[in-house]
Amino acid sequence: MNLHNEHEILLKLLDEIQRILEDNNIPYFLIGGSAIGAVRNGGIIPWDDDIDIGIQREYFTGAVQALKQNCQSKIYIPSSKGEYILPFAKVVKKIPGEEVIDSETNINGAYIDLFPLDHTSNSEFGRLIHYFLFKLGHKIVVSKIKPEFLNNNLIDKLIYLTTSKLSIPIIFKLRDYYIKFGASVFGESNTFFNFGSPYGLDKEIYYKNEILKTQSMDFSGRKVPIATGYDRILRRTYGNYMVTPPKGRQHQKHLSEENKDDIL
Repeated sequence: MNLHNEHEILLKLLDEIQRILEDNNIPYFLIGGSAIGAVRNGGIIPWDDDIDIGIQREYFTGAVQALKQNCQSKIYIPSSKGEYILPFAKVVKKIPGEEVIDSETNINGAYIDLFPLDHTSNSEFGRLIHYFLFKLGHKIVVSKIKPEFLNNNLIDKLIYLTTSKLSIPIIFKLRDYYIKFGASVFGESNTFFNFGSPYGLDKEIYYKNEILKTQSMDFSGRKVPIATGYDRILRRTYGNYMVTPPKGRQHQKHLSEENKDDIL
């Protein structure tokens, strides 16, 4: 896989997404490794292979609708049809002449992830309950759509037996309910969580005063917004993110057809 080609595709896709979101007055900002790239590298981290965008839940549906209507690339969204099980959206663009496979979904192409940021509890215990409910809901979805990913333990076996009797739309509604009930229970909270995060409880939380405003940063020749509280957010998630990790800890999430069985 040629990361230079992929980065060029990603940046063109980012330009398109930024234009659509800004034309529709939808606030957004770079998060995760992309925010690190903006701060530390002035662009995409050299070994990274995607771009991450955060959007508060109240704007997320509008963002997805605007992209579906105006974006020329394929968009995968959380749905009840069963073909895509992640709780966030992916905007995907093929790379001419290359097969680039996302190891998590088997989607082929360069992609930008759009993560909805949901209200959650201001208290650690409340967040624990909310996170547990989400993990249970997502496990229900996995047991129905990709049962081969389940563990061979009693809990997973019971979940599988239960979900086998439920329809696909019902189980997706259950999963989404566990996430979105936070809007009604915690709708006035000052704490947000990225339920699509791979980092676990309380690693990728966002406090309102950290994301209320954004600032522009250079990102490979264009301006991108990041949250003004980016330093606190990134240190909470990654520790000392300004230190470049040793080569052995640099990894890509995409796998080409030639190396998809390698350990990265």
